[in-house]
Order: sequence, then structure tokens, then C-alpha cells
Amino acid sequence: MRRSGPHGPAKGRLRAAFFVMAAIARRAVAAIIRRMDNMLPANDLPPPRPGLLRGLFRGLLERILRLAYTALHADTPGRLRIASALVLVYFVVPFDLVSDLLPLLGFGDDAIAIGVLAWRLSRHTTPAIRLRARAEALRIIP
Repeated sequence: MRRSGPHGPAKGRLRAAFFVMAAIARRAVAAIIRRMDNMLPANDLPPPRPGLLRGLFRGLLERILRLAYTALHADTPGRLRIASALVLVYFVVPFDLVSDLLPLLGFGDDAIAIGVLAWRLSRHTTPAIRLRARAEALRIIP
């Protein structure tokens, strides 16, 4: 008599289904790697643009430098300079309102604080600061 339950034929079918799914996943990953290596023609995807990642990092660096230069500029109000320093400390110190050990919530409050500060600082950014940040980002990441 066959047993049913976790130790009977159901366990064998579950194991077989797992191996089939693993084989499908392995083939899919191999196909993706071949496509990324340009060994397989990618008719449905546009060809990768050279320097795309470099451009993304340069843009992010430019925004960070723009906020830093604005926070340190002489025309920026003192309250906003102090708020910039406090937000930086709040971001670096792991003890805050929501612990950074929690997976999503921990960095959410930090992101909100930095977002509000960036919004406030962007109102005081001058064209000279924008040009200085762009030139420095281009110097660091050519």
C-alpha cells in the first residue's frame, strides 16, 4: 500500500518538479549570460550603449556634488547649513528613529530626510554651482 503525505509519492513528485524548475532556471540564466556576452544575437533588445553606466554614475555624482556645494556656499542660509550637517550625521549614525537593521524601513527614514534636504537645497542652487559640480564630475569620471 502506498503512503501519501510528505514521505510518500508526493515527495517524489515535488522533488522531480524542483529539479525541472532548477533545470529551466539554469538554462534561462545561461541564455542571459550568452546574450550579455554577445554570443547570441539579441534581436528584441537594443544593443548596449558604451559608457551608459559611466554616464549614470557621473550624473549621480554631479547631483551629490551640487548638493554639497550648495550646502557649503556662502549664500546658503545658516539654518540650512546646520540642517545639512544634522541630516548627514543622521544618515551616518546607525541609531535613529527606525533602526537601519530593518530591511526596508531602516533606510526609508534616511532616504526621506535626504530627499527633503535635497529639495530644500535645490531652491538655493545657483547656475555657478551647477557648472562647478558638472565640471568636477567630469574631472572625476571622464
